[in-house]
Amino acid sequence: MVWVFLTTIFWSIADILYKKAVSVSNIKSNVFQFIWEILSIPIIIVFLFLDFNFHLFIDLRIISLFLLTIVLFIINNNLCQYLYKNEKLSTLLPYFKINNFIVISVGFLFFNDSSLISFLICVWAILLTMTFSVDFKKRSIPKNLWKILLYEAISAVKLIISVYILKSITNIEYVVLDQTFYIIFGFLTILYFKELDEFKKMNIEIIKYRSSSYVFWFANYFIWIFLLQNFWVVITTLFWFFGSSLSIFLAYFFLKEVPVKKDIILWFLLIMLVGFWYYYR
Repeated sequence: MVWVFLTTIFWSIADILYKKAVSVSNIKSNVFQFIWEILSIPIIIVFLFLDFNFHLFIDLRIISLFLLTIVLFIINNNLCQYLYKNEKLSTLLPYFKINNFIVISVGFLFFNDSSLISFLICVWAILLTMTFSVDFKKRSIPKNLWKILLYEAISAVKLIISVYILKSITNIEYVVLDQTFYIIFGFLTILYFKELDEFKKMNIEIIKYRSSSYVFWFANYFIWIFLLQNFWVVITTLFWFFGSSLSIFLAYFFLKEVPVKKDIILWFLLIMLVGFWYYYR
């Protein structure tokens, strides 16, 4: 439970600082993300001496899977920055675990990795989230809903691949390979799109919020990989809901984002569903 508590705190703080950094930045998303990934290099070097299997660097299957997740991450990173810049956290957060629900549903339908109760709760959670997204007075949906759903669909594919990878390697090996391949491929992406000039747009305010965000995010990322490997998607999703509640609370105080009533109602209903699942699991 200590790890659950820590990842909840780290993720919530990182989320608030990340949104603040995005709101004050005009740097293109590839460079905005890449700069801070460099901070992980000292940790990668340390992890390389912690019983790391160097043969993984020449394992074509593992390399191919990681390259696929990195391409998906780069696409999603562009979507994520756009959404964080244009939406409130209280609006986004109820949708940001649809990808986990998709994975749980796929696990139930095709791999027998989820229970019937988990599957049914996932279906209800998705239906509730979609229903609350519709403005029945105006008979319209949020303008960024399709971007959110695309983001979640890509995240689901990435998550399935990550779970598959974690069945073959340790969480330390996953972090080293993920970060190493991203730094290499991310830099090549910046060169391809000729975005080196974007580095000149860095300023003290962006550095302050984004570096702080990354430190908390990386700590959360490592714990999340550990939880994902040991508890799989269902339990990890449960942990995330309580962390997201804290994010909405912090956003109210630090970003002055006041959630609308239907977002609060949806959040309570989703937490009740997760609580129901936990009781009957």
